[in-house]
Amino acid sequence: MSDHEITGETAAFSEKTSLVSIVIPVYNVVSYLAQCLESVIHQNYHNIEIVVIDDGSTDGSGLICDQFARCDDRIRVVHTDNMGLSSARNCGLRVCRGSYLLFVDSDDWIEPDTVETLMKCAKKYSADIVAANYYKEYVGKTVCSNREEDEIRIFHGDEILRAYGNGLFGVIVWNKLYLDGCFSNIRFPEGHNYEDVSTTWKIMKHLAETGGTAAVLSESLFHFRERKSSISHTKSCCNIMDAWTAHRERYAGMPDYRQRFLPACFKHIGRMWLYYSGFSREEKKAAASVVAEMSRFSAEHRRQVMKGSFPIRVKAICLVSQSSSPLLMWSCFLGGILLRINRKTERKLRNAKKRLYE
Repeated sequence: MSDHEITGETAAFSEKTSLVSIVIPVYNVVSYLAQCLESVIHQNYHNIEIVVIDDGSTDGSGLICDQFARCDDRIRVVHTDNMGLSSARNCGLRVCRGSYLLFVDSDDWIEPDTVETLMKCAKKYSADIVAANYYKEYVGKTVCSNREEDEIRIFHGDEILRAYGNGLFGVIVWNKLYLDGCFSNIRFPEGHNYEDVSTTWKIMKHLAETGGTAAVLSESLFHFRERKSSISHTKSCCNIMDAWTAHRERYAGMPDYRQRFLPACFKHIGRMWLYYSGFSREEKKAAASVVAEMSRFSAEHRRQVMKGSFPIRVKAICLVSQSSSPLLMWSCFLGGILLRINRKTERKLRNAKKRLYE
């Protein structure tokens, strides 16, 4: 089915009865914030409230939020102490008033017809969730996250979990429009990163169990800015533990899709073994129980992994991580350093060769 059937006049709906709350958590993004807010206030769909949560910014981002609010009465700014992204999103959920919800990260931006396109699809198919494609924005380069196809896919009940299990919806929350009831009994885990992983599967499971409907648009409506300083690119001890916890909980909570989610668990076990010896004494102490838990997980799944059709990398991590001896951890750490140096050298050589032939 063509996306044009959604964006065209045939998919009429009433804005008056469909207020959309756009929740934007903000923390120290002064260089990107104006572009984000400009993209939101210039939506073709006008019946929106823009809930901006200034999570204790110290770089002037809060002042920018207030300046925009003075120019557009649809913007409400809530200033809080710095409590983290999950807390900011939960704050937005508490104060928003819309029938539908949309999350936008403050260093990203959206297309002018994003809300309009998502809402028309939600209304036409009575969808509880509508997901869309997005662009990855690098410095000087834009990449579409998936191949765009001229179709809309609709899922009902258990079909939603199968689609999610096959990776169709992804784990991010910001490329989706939600009926407000999706968050009736679900909140983001405060004090932890990888909150998208922890939350999205619960929403999908709830919709499947209650006979909900979810839609996926192939059209790219969001722009995701790839930054080296982002949470997903940070190799801190706390970050690795949060990633492991989120993926392990999803693995345990969706037993029918464990084969699909097991490699993600081992990915973060592998990260712990690679970086552990470089952490401080305090970080190692905090991670001790998690490392032990990871080792038990590897031992418990050894037979399944070794006999299954998993990549060699997953099997290697499973075998190595059953031991957490200091010597082994140091070997993994040093091996990781050598691997990163080799990759960096290869990248420099490729770039030099490319410049030579330009």
